[in-house]
Amino acid sequence: MTPLGPRRQDAGHASPIRTFCGYCAHSVEHAASRTSRVCPRCSMGLLLAAPADVAPRPGAAFVVVDEVLRIRAVSRAAERLLGSRETALVGHPVGDVLTSAETAPADGATIPALIARAMRDETSCASAAVRPRDAYGVRFGARIAGCRPGPAAMLVLEESL
Repeated sequence: MTPLGPRRQDAGHASPIRTFCGYCAHSVEHAASRTSRVCPRCSMGLLLAAPADVAPRPGAAFVVVDEVLRIRAVSRAAERLLGSRETALVGHPVGDVLTSAETAPADGATIPALIARAMRDETSCASAAVRPRDAYGVRFGARIAGCRPGPAAMLVLEESL
């Protein structure tokens, strides 16, 4: 497990790490993350960390996936977007909940491959079109990036496409 740290290296430049709640996405001061693993604001989510340029903003919809592609956290906004509570989604394979919205991605990279790449390389951030597994005609943009503690990755769901 990689410890939460204040900075990451990206092409020779230090980039800040943002610590945030895995449920409400509220930003938490790094010093606070040393004293608690649970969000001081909502008391619901575990504290996660990601590069500030890819971390979800407060209120964002996102899903956190572990190294075996199982869902480990679902934000409050993602619960509304996906129509399911976090407790019903945690432990399920991400492919049972979200799937590619494209029949054949242009670069050939599948959602699981993008997730695996993000877990291996903290500086990697990919974009993909996804949809809920059982919903057609609904598409979301997703940013896929690694987060800590890990190995883990998050899919930040953005506007409908």
